[in-house]
Amino acid sequence: MRKDTEFGIIVNIVDDEHQFCVWPMHRPLPFGWFFTGLTGSQAEMEVSLRQQFVETIPATHITRVKWSRASQWADTESGAG
Repeated sequence: MRKDTEFGIIVNIVDDEHQFCVWPMHRPLPFGWFFTGLTGSQAEMEVSLRQQFVETIPATHITRVKWSRASQWADTESGAG
């Protein structure tokens, strides 16, 4: 079992899809990810994520579903569906 001290300072990061992750501060961020401003031990950051954020589906999926429903609505209104 790893100890938090192996990873040093841990931060919470987020991407454009509103997906959150714990990340070692000493490592470069993956492309498209940004710091949330929260730092602490790995255990503290994992608890923070569980307390503050509800797991959801990625934003692009939500956008596709909304677009798809709008398209279906148009088909129904026009009599095509």
